[in-house]
Amino acid sequence: MPGLATTEKVFVLVASFVVGAISVVLEILGTRVISPYYGTTIYVWSSLIGVTLASLAVGYAVGGWAADRWPDRRGLAAAMVGSALWLLCVPWMRHGVLAATTALGLKVGSFASAAALFAPPLVLMSMTGPIAIRLLTSDMTFVGRGVGRIYGFSTAGSLLGAILTGFVFIPSFSVSNVLEAAAVVLFAVGAAGLVVPVDR
Repeated sequence: MPGLATTEKVFVLVASFVVGAISVVLEILGTRVISPYYGTTIYVWSSLIGVTLASLAVGYAVGGWAADRWPDRRGLAAAMVGSALWLLCVPWMRHGVLAATTALGLKVGSFASAAALFAPPLVLMSMTGPIAIRLLTSDMTFVGRGVGRIYGFSTAGSLLGAILTGFVFIPSFSVSNVLEAAAVVLFAVGAAGLVVPVDR
């Protein structure tokens, strides 16, 4: 796909893979974050899935708007860094958020806590999708190929994230450690996109 340096193409694809993986990690791990106060009922799962889908919708819309105005790798990278910084705060603020929402009851409280803890990073991460597609499709001749690559890498990341979370992360590590590790990976990739120069 013309118009983008090879190094930058690699960054965009790696970023899409990482975002896809961590998005699913959060969706699955969210039950462990909320369960101490709300259990693992269908309301908790429905709340997490609903918050994830709503966040994706908002992030895609905002990301599409941003991609048309600032089609730049740094926008994608900044969204990743912002979501990483929020994730680093989740282990520290989760008990306060969960305690504050218990008065709302099981249904509303589980949804409100899921939204407060996970909507901001999920919105920021989903913004990267339209930006990544915009970066890989500057030539309209290659739109299908660009979209396919982004979806492919993101979905492959989601698959890996789902398997690792269920079979490795949750059985072997604490919730806080997994969240912090996810934030570090997200931050490292985003920071690389902000600071590494790319020759065109």
